[in-house]
Amino acid sequence: MNQQYDPFGRPTNGAVPPNNGQTPPGQSPYNNYNNPGGYPPPGTGYQPPYGTYGQDPRQAAYFQRENRRRLALRSQKQELRRFGNCIGLAILAYFILQLLFSQLLSVLHLKDIYESSTVFQSCFSLLFISVCSVAVPFGVMALINRRRYTGPVIPTRSLRTGQMALWVSFGMLCCVGANFAVTFGVIPLFKAFGYGLTSNSAGDPNSVFACVIALIGTAIVPAICEEFAMRCCCVQLLRKYGNGFAVLSISIVFGLLHGNVIQFVFAFLVGLILGYITVKTDSVVPAILVHALNNGMSVVAGIVRYAATDTAADSVTVGMYVFWLLVGAAATIYLLVKKQLYTPKTQVAPNPEAPTFGQCMGAFFGTPGMIVSFIPLVVLTIFSIQKL
Repeated sequence: MNQQYDPFGRPTNGAVPPNNGQTPPGQSPYNNYNNPGGYPPPGTGYQPPYGTYGQDPRQAAYFQRENRRRLALRSQKQELRRFGNCIGLAILAYFILQLLFSQLLSVLHLKDIYESSTVFQSCFSLLFISVCSVAVPFGVMALINRRRYTGPVIPTRSLRTGQMALWVSFGMLCCVGANFAVTFGVIPLFKAFGYGLTSNSAGDPNSVFACVIALIGTAIVPAICEEFAMRCCCVQLLRKYGNGFAVLSISIVFGLLHGNVIQFVFAFLVGLILGYITVKTDSVVPAILVHALNNGMSVVAGIVRYAATDTAADSVTVGMYVFWLLVGAAATIYLLVKKQLYTPKTQVAPNPEAPTFGQCMGAFFGTPGMIVSFIPLVVLTIFSIQKL
């Protein structure tokens, strides 16, 4: 007669079940009970798979790393948003201060003098634009964030005279290239679609004193103030999140500050070069010299036009371009041969806690401060495009 068992493997008549091979000889089963499936009998409770109740230690370590990474990423994005808002407010202050100073000219009935006198125009721009509207707002921004810089706000590593000349020549070659790109690329492109581009231009000096003031107010002071604001206060603040991100993002800002398409493209390209030179040399001095020499070429042309003729001014301009093309090309070749222009990156394991380039750009430019400050600058840039 076959023995009958219930669903749990127990005999229906209460007899002790036979040894079915599930429990080795000499080993006592659960309360003298054999389960055909090899599982503990019902009612004995949950048996943890690792001996103690809880997660696998490897799993716990993974979740700890992920939580630490998320917290670090969130903290860095918050700091980038803070930087975006602070720089955006500085841009907004730059725009508002220029509006206030232009209104001041109208209130004081000085607008006609500003438009007719190159000396007054240069002095006004020097004091109220370069210093008060550019250097001061961004300097205040740097002061507020002074504890968040990982290096000096104003990088001034000492360079030998030869090295300085090489980097300045390389920068001037790039400035000439950017000028060619705008003159023979951007302007004809818009013209092909029936649009013209307007830009701001200062009048030529009409006296010796005006020549001196134009040189100071157009070439020297703006170069110092703008490089202090852009390459020092802004780029140095963002470098902790990558040199490429810092240089590119501030070059966009630098271009938009000029308020028209021609100068936006030119200033953006030049900003990339000046930022690159500052990062490579760890000094803002070469960038200031390149900026001043680039601005100074137009001033020199104006001075020659005042002292001689338009033809002489054009000849001098061509001569300056040829000079910087030749000298800059030689300097660039030397820097390339000496491997100073580009240093191959060493293979470094990526930091999982650092934000990606796209995350940095999104966190920085997606802030209310940057969005609000960009609106008037973008509008001004668009208005510089006119139908022919």
